[in-house]
Amino acid sequence: MTDPKNISCVLFDLDGTIIDSAPGIIRCFGIGLDAVGAPNPGEEFLRGRIIGPPLAYSYTHYCGLSEEKSDEAVAAYRREYTVRGYAESTVYSGIFELLDCLRAMGIPLGIATSKPEQMAVSIAKLHGFYDKFDTICGAKLSDKHSTKAELIARALGDIGVPADEKAFMVGDKSYDIDGAAKAGISSLGVTYGFGTREELAAAGAKNIIDSPKEAAEFFRGL
Repeated sequence: MTDPKNISCVLFDLDGTIIDSAPGIIRCFGIGLDAVGAPNPGEEFLRGRIIGPPLAYSYTHYCGLSEEKSDEAVAAYRREYTVRGYAESTVYSGIFELLDCLRAMGIPLGIATSKPEQMAVSIAKLHGFYDKFDTICGAKLSDKHSTKAELIARALGDIGVPADEKAFMVGDKSYDIDGAAKAGISSLGVTYGFGTREELAAAGAKNIIDSPKEAAEFFRGL
């Protein structure tokens, strides 16, 4: 039986944790590359790398674009993603049950994502989980370099809880685990998204689960 005093809030990543957004992201990422005449390394290469970190980072780090070309690619990506790409996503099986379980336990919930905040809100409304969360914190369009730790800190501030081990970040990539550590909170890694158990463990994740159902069991056991 969970003691409510053991969990102050649970924050979630969006892509690869709540939704499978790979189809829309990978297609629109390719449109960004086409816009600047850059080669597309292919879906297999992109899938495990570009979903999670900020777009500008992915274009420069994984595709070798200059900052100027990266800005152009990001703009082309967003033009398509905001019209059609964002809807090319599905909610992972078991997520609604997990969210309802946590809410029934009286735990405040938030989203901390590198996605532009308004787009994250649109996706939450599209898929029907907007009202499950107390806050949705995403990147501001004016800031290309928001870190995961900064987004987590903002979400904690919105909810009104301190950054300590009683707050949890749930995510599928090393960025989520590292961001939680830098923000001073606990983390729960998930393997059903775009990261691997090895990646999460290497980032320092002490708790790793394989499904939303296991996540519910994890939190009920605290």
